[in-house]
Amino acid sequence: MKYILFSMAFIFLFTNCKKEDKQDPLLSQAKCVDINNPISISINDLITDIDTIGLEVTDSSLLGDIHMLHIMNNKLYILDTKGNAIYIFSRNGDFIRRIYHVGQGPEEYIRINGFQVDYKCNRLILTDSFSKRIFIFDEYGELLKVVPLKFSAYILMARNGGFLNFYTGPKQMYGLKDMENYNIHVLDSCGNFVASFLENQTPHRIDLESTERIDYNPNNEEILFHPTFGNVVYRIDKNNQIYPEYVFRNKSSFKLLTPKERREMTHIYGQKNEIEEKESEGYLLSWGCVYDLDDYCLFTMTGWNHPKHIYYNKSTGISVTIDMEKMKGDVSLCKLFNAPIYQTEGNCFYNIIPLYLVDELADKLPEGKLKTFLQNNNTPNSNPLIIKYKMKFPE
Repeated sequence: MKYILFSMAFIFLFTNCKKEDKQDPLLSQAKCVDINNPISISINDLITDIDTIGLEVTDSSLLGDIHMLHIMNNKLYILDTKGNAIYIFSRNGDFIRRIYHVGQGPEEYIRINGFQVDYKCNRLILTDSFSKRIFIFDEYGELLKVVPLKFSAYILMARNGGFLNFYTGPKQMYGLKDMENYNIHVLDSCGNFVASFLENQTPHRIDLESTERIDYNPNNEEILFHPTFGNVVYRIDKNNQIYPEYVFRNKSSFKLLTPKERREMTHIYGQKNEIEEKESEGYLLSWGCVYDLDDYCLFTMTGWNHPKHIYYNKSTGISVTIDMEKMKGDVSLCKLFNAPIYQTEGNCFYNIIPLYLVDELADKLPEGKLKTFLQNNNTPNSNPLIIKYKMKFPE
C-alpha cells in the first residue's frame, strides 16, 4: 500500500513539473549545472594519476567483448557478452572465477543482458531479458536465487528487499501501461510490479536504447538518474524518495530540446533518425550518462556521434564543458582516453582498452609507464586492458 500511495503522490508531483524551468518550485532546490561552450585544454593537463590493471589470462578467463564492469569488495566483476559470462578478478587482475550458467534449465540463463552489484548484501544481480528472469549470486559467484519476471529487464537494482527497474529499452517494451508511461518501476522481492514513478517524457522513441542512465553511490545508497534527453538529473534516496538534484542551464551556443521537442523525438532504425538530425542542427543531446564522484559529477552528453563531457565541481558549483574530439596534446593519449568510461570509484575512472586500440597506440604513446604497459600486453592472447586514472578539474 505504501508503494501505491508513493506512486500516486509522485504521479501528481511530476505531472505538474513538465516545464523544466528553474522558476518551478519543485526545481528550486536543484543545483544548476551550466552548459558552457567547450574549453580549450590539453589531454596532458586533464588526465592524472594513471594506473593500469592487466587481467590474468587462463583457459577459463580469456575475455571477448567486455560490456560492463563493477567493483565490489576489492573484486572486479566483468560482463563478457561474447562469452555470455561474468568473470571475477581481484583488484590487481588475478582471475578468481567465471559465472557461466547457460542453458534451458531452471537455474540457467539464456543470455545475460546486464548486471548490477548489491553493495548492501554483497550480491550480484544478473538479468536475462530472454527468459525474463533475475539471477542472484553471492560475491564469490555462487547462485543464491532465481526470480521470474513478467517482463524483460535490463538495469535492475536491489532495493529495500525488492528491486527498482529502470526503463532503458525501446518504446512498447512493457505490456503494462503504468510501466510504459513511467521511467522507474518498483518491484517486490518476488519480482512483481508494485508501482511506477517519474513520468516518461519521450513517449515516441522507438529503437532508442540507453545503458548508462544511473549511478549508484554505495556510501549513502543513493542513485542518480538522468532521463533520456532530459534537462534534469534526479536523486533517488534509499527510501525511494525522488528529488531533482541537478538542472542544466544552457549558457552555450548549443541548443537544448524543449519539453515539446523531447516528447516528439522519434528514432526508427533504418527509417528515421531525429537524434542525428538534431545534433547536426546544433542540439546537445544526451542518453543520460551520469557519474557521481566524490568531488565532482561528470555528465556525458553522448548525442549520436559527437560526445561532450560536462564536469561539475561540487564544492564550487563551477562546471566546464569539454569536447574530447577537440582536445589538445598528444593525439594517441586523446584517442586512448576517449574510450568509454566503464566505472568510477572515489575520484577515479576506469576505462577498458580493447586490443585493437592497444595494437594501434602501444608504440605511439609518450615514453613512460602507460606505454610500457600497453607494449608488454600487446599480444593476441592478452585480455583487454584496464586503465584507472583521475581527472584534474580544469582551473
